[in-house]
Amino acid sequence: MLAPLPHQLEGADHFAKSHKGLLADEMGLGKGGTAFTWLQRVGAKRTLLTGPYEITSNLRNEVPKWIDDRPVIDLRGHKRDDRSTVFELLNHFDSFIALLNIEAWRGDQSLITRLVRLQLDSVVIDEAHHVNNGRTLSYKGLREIVYAFNKCPYCSQLIVPTYTCRRTLCTQYDERFPHRWCLRCGKVAAKVSVPRCEVCLHQPTRSVENFLAITGTPVLNRCEEFFWLESLWNPTLTSKKRYLDEHCRIDFQGRHVWTDRGRARLTERIAPHYLARKREDAGIELPPQTVQVREYEFDKANYPEQWKAYERVQKQFKLDLESETVGITEVVVQLLRLRQMLVWPAGIEGVNVRKSFKLDLVTDLTREFLEAGQRIVVFSHFREPLRELERRLGAQSVVYDGDTPKKLREAIRADFEDASHPPRWNAALCNYRSAGEGLNLVGATQAIVLDKDWSPGRNDQAWKRLDRIGQKQATGIHVPTILGTVDVWMDKLNDFKAGIDSESLRASILEAMEVA
Repeated sequence: MLAPLPHQLEGADHFAKSHKGLLADEMGLGKGGTAFTWLQRVGAKRTLLTGPYEITSNLRNEVPKWIDDRPVIDLRGHKRDDRSTVFELLNHFDSFIALLNIEAWRGDQSLITRLVRLQLDSVVIDEAHHVNNGRTLSYKGLREIVYAFNKCPYCSQLIVPTYTCRRTLCTQYDERFPHRWCLRCGKVAAKVSVPRCEVCLHQPTRSVENFLAITGTPVLNRCEEFFWLESLWNPTLTSKKRYLDEHCRIDFQGRHVWTDRGRARLTERIAPHYLARKREDAGIELPPQTVQVREYEFDKANYPEQWKAYERVQKQFKLDLESETVGITEVVVQLLRLRQMLVWPAGIEGVNVRKSFKLDLVTDLTREFLEAGQRIVVFSHFREPLRELERRLGAQSVVYDGDTPKKLREAIRADFEDASHPPRWNAALCNYRSAGEGLNLVGATQAIVLDKDWSPGRNDQAWKRLDRIGQKQATGIHVPTILGTVDVWMDKLNDFKAGIDSESLRASILEAMEVA
């Protein structure tokens, strides 16, 4: 059993007073340990731990280190019939910790009803910025679980709400059913009826008394996203428009930003429910991490085929941008294709170019670190260059991406989160989506970024995998950048947001291309 650090005890006590809130400490401060300590402080018995799939895998490995007095039930990956059996068994436990990823109820909405019927008393969601949009099923399902009236406050009898579909085109019109979504049309029920307790006739209450959202992303900077997160612990927030009108103004770029008065009101209201500390606030000192951008001129003499293929795609991309005939989706797709052409052209269907200047640079740099006795992590968005790099490096390397088997993922985590034992691998070749959040890779000291994300926050999330509690050595992030290419443009597009219009996006890219 791990003992919580002073700042983790302080955080647990802070949220134990309010029972609900958002933990937004800086990455690397052990927010999971704070959450597990908080669960013990509030006396949680029937707990749901949720988040993206990769994060719940990490949570499953962490729970036994902090809590060992109750079973941990993994609800992920079961077939529907098997999952029903597990839910039936859970009803017989007085205390448990259930693990389920937020993607699960997007595919099987009956899971929300089953979780409500468990009468959970505590819910923790890690990487909560993944549910910062109220239109997504991930958010709607989580809100339903947290706010469901499903328990008699006196006899604890299970209360099952009934739902009515009021859409005239649905064959279930005006019929009652026990699920949040209509079984015929799949839409959210338009009417909800919560009955009184059949035993003592009292009005039902919510079983979930404790809720904690965890994120290392600075969500307070984004007004609309913060509204959705706050609404998960503050049931009085029902109108996003009113919330934005009272707290925000629109800047010259058309984005909502906090007014001074709005931020002051928000700060006062959320103080008991919000905690965001940096390392100096928590009294944590870690070895320094440096980021080094390595600039290179493309070697056109030795890689003529790759350069011709890259120029051909870039020329067509520029023509499409200037013609103003493509939307945001097409622009993003072409950007990804251009980036992949620079990293590993052979990964693109129909492109028979098996030499890559950038991948050769990364291969040489990786071998240089390995020969010096350093363990290393390589990050990329693309599967094919990681597989090619694994082929070149041999048995001392391993790929961690969406295709990596479950048992192998667990072995990689165990190998790189502890530097005290002889390593099985010296190089982890990681996909951003699979390994960019939640993992502890303090066994490595160097990271190479094969291709950056255009979100600074996501880059920071990935790079902080090495810079966490438990790291004993200085760490380095190395970003190879090919001058005059899409590598340079990406730095100019880091302010891109999903809500930007296609005109602004085109103009930003063309301007970045001219600068490059």
